[in-house]
Amino acid sequence: MTKVFIADVTKFNTDISLYKDCVSKYRYEKASGYRNTENKLTEIGAELLLFKYLGRVPEYKIDEYGKPYGEEVEFNFSHSGKIAVCGISNSPLGVDVEKIRDVNFDVAKRNFSKKEYEKLLSSQNPEETFFELWVKKESYAKALGIGLRSKLSDIDTESVTDWQFYIYDIDGYKICVCSKEEPEFIIKNLGD
Repeated sequence: MTKVFIADVTKFNTDISLYKDCVSKYRYEKASGYRNTENKLTEIGAELLLFKYLGRVPEYKIDEYGKPYGEEVEFNFSHSGKIAVCGISNSPLGVDVEKIRDVNFDVAKRNFSKKEYEKLLSSQNPEETFFELWVKKESYAKALGIGLRSKLSDIDTESVTDWQFYIYDIDGYKICVCSKEEPEFIIKNLGD
């Protein structure tokens, strides 16, 4: 069972104090530190999705590489712009979401493997290809539990054979789940 819950945080109530009893103290305090309402909402959004799944406030720790652990299910968060994502599974997984925007080829050259960079250069749609490669790379690092501690250019998602990458497009965003099993993608509203 692998489920990926996706929420548009612009549909949440902008008063984050309403969610204080639904998220961990850590997440609430982190979100409260932001000035921008959308940043506050994306910060708590993925954890709100986990709350909805568990039916209670999540209780977890974060390891030295930033990977959350300590619940009865494996889970992983990501957020970008107005989209928050929470992947939940019985086995390890990584999720990433990115808003599609202009491509910075310098970032690609520094962070992509040779195969990935060649794929980008030969692409008919470089923005789509860049962000598909980027979310694959980040979701893979998160699934392995290494976060961004290794050089991203050392990770070649074009050569990975022991994990699967599942791409989902929504409203100008690219989502990737790196998992051993096919996920179910579910759009959620906080009121669901």
